[in-house]
Amino acid sequence: MRAAHALKGCAGNVSAEAVREAALELERLGGAKNLEAAARQLESLKAEVDRCVSFIRRSEENAGSGRANSNMAGK
Repeated sequence: MRAAHALKGCAGNVSAEAVREAALELERLGGAKNLEAAARQLESLKAEVDRCVSFIRRSEENAGSGRANSNMAGK
């Protein structure tokens, strides 16, 4: 639960809203001791983190080639 809380804060600091929301829900489920739902939410959180990391990598590549990409929705 502590890790979900920390990740929620970090995600909020970098405007990774989907990651922040997924971490918030995991924190809530963990606090409620709903472990089955928390396990499912952890998978959702992992997917959002992977999506965010992919976006950052693409942005770095695009910045190197002179193209900017500011839309994470483009997956």
